[in-house]
Amino acid sequence: MDNKLLELTLRRRSVRKYKNTKVDDAVIEEIMKVALTAPTSFGHKAVEFVAVREPEMILLH
Repeated sequence: MDNKLLELTLRRRSVRKYKNTKVDDAVIEEIMKVALTAPTSFGHKAVEFVAVREPEMILLH
């Protein structure tokens, strides 16, 4: 079966080292699109995703 999303998730690894580089807006938008299409319990969409771009805001949380 040719399922690229399944292949990608099976190869996924958590990254604990972060770079001090800006992620392109198009990349963030694509990630958000994929995340928002993920299935939820009973079809409810009670989730929220936030992209934090300011380092000062990251340090507050």
